[in-house]
Amino acid sequence: MVGGRRDYTPVSWKQYWDKSESVTLENGDVFQVYKRGEAGPLLLLLHGGGYSALTWSLFAESVSEMVECQVMAFDQRGHGDTKTSDDTDLSADTLAKDVGLVIEATYGLQQPPCVLIGHSMGGAIAVNAAYLEHVAGLAGLVVIDVVEGTAMDALSSMQGFLRGRPQNFNSLQNAIEWSVRSGQTRNVEAAKVSMPGQIKNSETGCCGTHDVESSIDSLNRNQEPSSEGAVRADVIPEETAENDGNSSSESSPPQPNSPTENALPVNSRCRFFLSVAMLCRKTHPIVWLKSWPRFS
Repeated sequence: MVGGRRDYTPVSWKQYWDKSESVTLENGDVFQVYKRGEAGPLLLLLHGGGYSALTWSLFAESVSEMVECQVMAFDQRGHGDTKTSDDTDLSADTLAKDVGLVIEATYGLQQPPCVLIGHSMGGAIAVNAAYLEHVAGLAGLVVIDVVEGTAMDALSSMQGFLRGRPQNFNSLQNAIEWSVRSGQTRNVEAAKVSMPGQIKNSETGCCGTHDVESSIDSLNRNQEPSSEGAVRADVIPEETAENDGNSSSESSPPQPNSPTENALPVNSRCRFFLSVAMLCRKTHPIVWLKSWPRFS
């Protein structure tokens, strides 16, 4: 809480990961990869549909403190900062093949024992990648919160879900606040690092993570404080003390609590949009569900 309000200022991925790199495949596709740790078995994390590799940030930090391991997550095709020749090809076979190609391009012949861990869509892709033997040295498979029953049962609710998402946000803070208030995540810390990876700047077309990093760099170069008293028109009204569990009845305007707070664009012509929501207008929103592997 900052001044009676929750702080929705985005934070850098560097607080949770050792490095981020763009891995280029032989076909020219470029996948954004985040890594933590240098030794031990590899935990390869596959995010759910509409999310990004950064949704695993808090998990990566926690698990690497408990055991010696390497942790890697990447933005899957059509998500985050990854760029491919066909971002609309979201079939399970293509996404599963991407998994093997990214590991091979990252580690070459020195691939460590690998445990695939997937959430939701990522769980389905992990199963498919294991079943099709795309991962050499596969040591384990973990799936979290995958769809039960037939995938097509979820189709009726998918369109309503997509229609309920905002078309754009006035700022990164506004997007983070929405993700918490809407129930997309209940963990504010997770939202602050992961939400920038799920949206794009409408002017530059770049992933929101670029805005976070450039803002931090800009602030480091110029430590002059920003002008005070500006009204934050993009702020969603704060919940009452009765609803959010805060006993204080007083409210105050948000105060900077992060290196990015003073530098991030607010109320400018720049807008941020959910990149996958835009993508889903061009293709079937859950086309990847159609080719899930079936087991008897």
